[in-house]
Amino acid sequence: MEARTPRSVAALLFAVALLTAVTVGGGRRDLPAEGGPAPADEWRLTHEVYQDVYAQVAQAPEVALAREAEATPDPSLDARLPADEAVETLITDRGDPADPAQEAPAEPAAEVPAPPTRFELLKHSVQRGESFWTIARQYGIDVDTLTAANEGIDPTRLQPGQQIVVPNMKGALHTVAQGDTLWDLARLYQTDLQEIVRVNGLEDPSRLRPGTVLLIPGAQALVAQRLLLVDSNGRLRRAFDWPVRGRISSRFGPRWGRMHEGLDIAVNTGTPVRASADGVVRFAGWNGGYGYLVVIDHGRGIETRYAHNSRILVRRGQRVKRGEVIALSGSTGNSTGPHVHFEIRQNGKAVDPLRYLR
Repeated sequence: MEARTPRSVAALLFAVALLTAVTVGGGRRDLPAEGGPAPADEWRLTHEVYQDVYAQVAQAPEVALAREAEATPDPSLDARLPADEAVETLITDRGDPADPAQEAPAEPAAEVPAPPTRFELLKHSVQRGESFWTIARQYGIDVDTLTAANEGIDPTRLQPGQQIVVPNMKGALHTVAQGDTLWDLARLYQTDLQEIVRVNGLEDPSRLRPGTVLLIPGAQALVAQRLLLVDSNGRLRRAFDWPVRGRISSRFGPRWGRMHEGLDIAVNTGTPVRASADGVVRFAGWNGGYGYLVVIDHGRGIETRYAHNSRILVRRGQRVKRGEVIALSGSTGNSTGPHVHFEIRQNGKAVDPLRYLR
């Protein structure tokens, strides 16, 4: 029995007293047991036993409570101890949870590979289920860089085993053409010339070999690349802006028994005509059937023509930006009404503008 149940202890002691009384007073009251006391003595002995047991029962609750108090720690003990002793007691009883020896050893941090500092063009064989997004993440570049490096490949139609190229750094790829200089590239891509030299490890920046693939670093290079009129293979890109907005009155192709080498866009006389891309004005003036004509040289054999204007606002040799107003529309030269005749030519050959206007 636990000391915390004094009522049970009292009941037990009382039961023992009864048993003792019965044992002592067993047998007949008028016949003494063999060798035992006389009846009067027996009654006195029983009475003394009762009194003794009664005293023990009366004291049992106090004894039980005292034992319980001894087993229960005093909550005010720590308050009476000095601060250092109280802390020491707590550590001894429960252990210090902040002890480094009891903590699990920390796992070493995973090493993050340093970003590359020199450009490399890698090859990748497309696996089943891969996309430009998963491939770009695998090589630590962005989707724009990967897409620009694989111009002409439809990202939505990748096939297992298809070969693509992957730059190891973010930026735009440029294939050096005859006559390219680093100064031209830095201006074209709006980036730092020395950064191009460093990333590509150019030993002699003054001599670029045609056909060499360079990486032009930086997000700005990707933005500028979207405006490039030709890709790394010299093919025209859909990167020309519309010179005016209006109804197409005549398309590129055979017309009236001869070749119509441009696109006619019907607009009101005096409508601002804008440069389709950056370039230098090569011609600005009257030119027979073209009427008042502006010709812009965009480099790399690319030029655009804007004909039948009512007024010209630029001069020969002037550098113009994409979207800059160069003339006002009209109906001069061989024209049946106010419109803009727009041409795109590559190496002197006219191409269908609708394929390259964006």
